[in-house]
Amino acid sequence: ISLRPLTGSLTISATTTTSEGAFLPGLLQDFSSTYPDVTIDVHIDNSSTAIRHTLEGKVGLGIIAAEVDDPALTVIPLPSEEQAVVVSGRHPLAGSAAEPRVLRGSIVLLREQGSATRTYQEALVNRWQIPDVRTWTLASTSAIVAAVAEGLGISCLPRIVCRDAFALGRVAELA
Repeated sequence: ISLRPLTGSLTISATTTTSEGAFLPGLLQDFSSTYPDVTIDVHIDNSSTAIRHTLEGKVGLGIIAAEVDDPALTVIPLPSEEQAVVVSGRHPLAGSAAEPRVLRGSIVLLREQGSATRTYQEALVNRWQIPDVRTWTLASTSAIVAAVAEGLGISCLPRIVCRDAFALGRVAELA
């Protein structure tokens, strides 16, 4: 029996977190090695948009960092991402421990509504109970890393998306 190679296209909706780390690029490499004649079209969305587009059939696959409980979807859990609380590499608390009262009046940079990262960030802000905390929203993880590096605020992000900024000393972790 002679099988023809699989051809066509696959449209994927992936989140920033899954695409900026090693997960999605590694997955795409494996897939393209196995199915070299399939064209891949990746859309970067937040988790709720990726879920909606998958349910609507606009994409064939959604890769997200959020938990999903929808019987219409087949869900394969991914390993969780390690999180890091980050400040500018020039911040006086860079690399040290900080209690909420020391962070009084800080600006915490959050992802947009619908992002799994934002859900995690909001839970952390509630747990920290930083006095007089203010929040800003930026709809891009890389924009948050850049803003933190410039000293505009602090954030909590997946460690993998901060790795280059860590290596360059642009951002540092709070212990």
